Amino acid sequence: MLLSEHIKHCQELLEEYGDVECYTADDAEGNGYSKTYYPPSPVYVRKTDEIEVIPESSFEEYIEDDEEMVNELKVNGIVLN
Repeated sequence: MLLSEHIKHCQELLEEYGDVECYTADDAEGNGYSKTYYPPSPVYVRKTDEIEVIPESSFEEYIEDDEEMVNELKVNGIVLN
């Protein structure tokens, strides 16, 4: 889902239900839920055999380890915390 789609859904829910608490599912099956305490975070998602999520706050560490990463590391996703 794109960020714009997510925002649209959130705006519709805000209009219908007001400013209610937010929760995140603990897994895809909804086996548990946790209250959302932190705002969304910008990340770089590397899609290879597995999905690797690198927080924007860690970009410098990755670049220090591999200077070629400077061209690859750009925000391309948002993590909903």
